[in-house]
Amino acid sequence: MRIKFETEEIIRVYRLLEALNDFFHQPLNFEDKDAVMRFAQKNYPEIRELYYDTIWERLPEDIRDKITNAEDERDSPENPALIKENRPCHR
Repeated sequence: MRIKFETEEIIRVYRLLEALNDFFHQPLNFEDKDAVMRFAQKNYPEIRELYYDTIWERLPEDIRDKITNAEDERDSPENPALIKENRPCHR
């Protein structure tokens, strides 16, 4: 299945990921509550719009259902991803 997006939308997603990567790549940013708050206030409107209006609205209903059900499963204590020894270790 293919879902079509405008080039501008892809660029917006890329720019957001770039900003997220730049911010979270610097561990000292985590310790600066004001920096985190500024980053969140600056970027949340774009996150919200891309998440709800751009991506979610383009997904076929069956895919939305799968995502919604996976979120319910992800919250389950039996989910292997929630068991610490099953989580991938990134170095």
